Amino acid sequence: MPDPSTQPVQEHMIFENLRMGQYVDIEIQNHMRDRFKSSLVGAKEGHYLILEQPDVKKYGYVRDQLKDGIALVFRTICEKTTGECLAFRTELRGVVNHPSKLVIINFPDEIQLRELRREQRKQYTKPAQIFPPNSDTRIDGVITDISAGGCRFELEVGDSVRGVKSEFVMVELQHPETGELVVVGARVCSQRKQYNLISIGLAFEQELQMAG
Repeated sequence: MPDPSTQPVQEHMIFENLRMGQYVDIEIQNHMRDRFKSSLVGAKEGHYLILEQPDVKKYGYVRDQLKDGIALVFRTICEKTTGECLAFRTELRGVVNHPSKLVIINFPDEIQLRELRREQRKQYTKPAQIFPPNSDTRIDGVITDISAGGCRFELEVGDSVRGVKSEFVMVELQHPETGELVVVGARVCSQRKQYNLISIGLAFEQELQMAG
């Protein structure tokens, strides 16, 4: 039986859920199942999507596995809309090395949307800080929604800043019900930048104790 979460791609469906600059996860369908994080930098609807090549400093020579026609799995979090995970299978269409190092993949015929959040996020606007574990460097921002399992953290940055580099951070925030200052570890699930505002989706390692 077909997967009920799989949907044929309808007009504008991709762009209703994604933004240019949005972070994505790419899995190469080779024997090692190599994966790398990238960002969406362009598209032609119905034809292709354009991504950045993997960073050699972070992923070694994973980019050497990017051969024309190789199968890929594209995954990202739809922070623009529902917070669902959007995924699809595709093939590598080509690699461009000049003037920028880019990857071109085929536009999907169908996608999967899967709900990630077990709880409804509550509107919540309070100052907060994030910082890498064992670091004194703190980043000030604002939490704009929160649940027992995660939150959205937003901060203003300069033009040259694209996002946080850590995949795991500590979050210092006021508990939404008690007002107590708490620190909780969190995994960076998604990042997107629009103008000078970065929005970061965080999943807490341990759920906050909240009523109902």
